[in-house]
Amino acid sequence: MVWEANVDERDDLGETPLFKACEQGHLSTVQFLFDQGAKLTIKNLKRETPLHKACENGQENVVKFLIAKGVDINAKDREGKTALFKVYVHKHENIVKYLLAYGVNTYIENYRKEIPVHITMKNGYETIEQNLILSDDNTKEECGGGSDGDIDGGMEPFL
Repeated sequence: MVWEANVDERDDLGETPLFKACEQGHLSTVQFLFDQGAKLTIKNLKRETPLHKACENGQENVVKFLIAKGVDINAKDREGKTALFKVYVHKHENIVKYLLAYGVNTYIENYRKEIPVHITMKNGYETIEQNLILSDDNTKEECGGGSDGDIDGGMEPFL
C-alpha cells in the first residue's frame, strides 16, 4: 500500500508545509517539497508567498533558492507589500542587497502609498537606505540617466 500526501495541504492560515520550511530556514526541506511538486507561488490567506516568509525571517539561503527557481520577487501581499518591504522592516541587509541585485522593483507602493525607502527613512535604517539609494543610482545609469541623476527627459522620482 502506498500513501500519498498532498504537499500543498493548507492549515487554518492557508499555509502549506513549504511556508513553514521557508519561515524556519529549512533549505533541505524546501528543496524536498519543491522536488515533490510543492507550488512556490502559492499564497496564504494574507496573500503572502513563501518568499515573503523567508524574507521576513531572514532566511537568506531559502530566498536565494526561491529566486533561482523563478518566483516573482515583486509579488504583493494583501497590504500591497512585496518581499522587499519584509526585509526592510526586519533589517535583513544581506537579503536587501540580494533582492536589489536581482532587480526587485523599489517603487511598488503598499496600500498606504509607501515605497520601501519610506520605511527605511521612517525607522532610521541608514545602511539599508544607502543600499537602496545606491541601487537607484545604478538603475538611473542603466536607464540612460546622466551624471546629474536625471532619468531620460529630466524626470526625477519624488520621495
